[in-house]
Amino acid sequence: MSRIMTMLMAIVLMVLTTMARADTLHSDEVARFVDATRALLADEAFTEDLLTAWQDLDGERQFPGSLMPSELAALIQGHDGYAFFEATLETHGFDTASDWGRTGDLSLVALMSLDMAGSEQTMQAELDRMVRQLEGELPISNQQRQNIQVMISHTRRLLERVAAVPQAHRDAVRPHADSLREALDYYRDN
Repeated sequence: MSRIMTMLMAIVLMVLTTMARADTLHSDEVARFVDATRALLADEAFTEDLLTAWQDLDGERQFPGSLMPSELAALIQGHDGYAFFEATLETHGFDTASDWGRTGDLSLVALMSLDMAGSEQTMQAELDRMVRQLEGELPISNQQRQNIQVMISHTRRLLERVAAVPQAHRDAVRPHADSLREALDYYRDN
């Protein structure tokens, strides 16, 4: 009986450790993400393949920069550049493309949280204003109206994620904020 309990406890501990890992972000992970992303984007063949993969989306999203890192990881899968992608990630200490994407998503959202601190309510108010305008008689097609509604919905969900960023994630990103912005070609408007 004690052997079974020991095995069950070990399994529970592994699951809890995995769950805790999924919810944490450390400074060294952010640094590795930045380094890996710079290496990826410095390779001309990879960036061309990334653009080809993005074009295969048939204009569903703007430039690849409008995608979260995890979406980019999924996007490049099955394309010529994927082997280079995986090898580069491994060189920078990521076990899988999902690990890189997760780290990138958490890092980007934490960076947005740092950059948007205090302006969340203003942004929500702007989205509310846009919704009211859409409900009015704007001279746009139904397709344009639907596209704007989808954009507003995506933006609201992103703002919710930004508002929920743990302080530990902001602290992990803060020392790397400038290099992260540069690597992701992400700049704040203010």
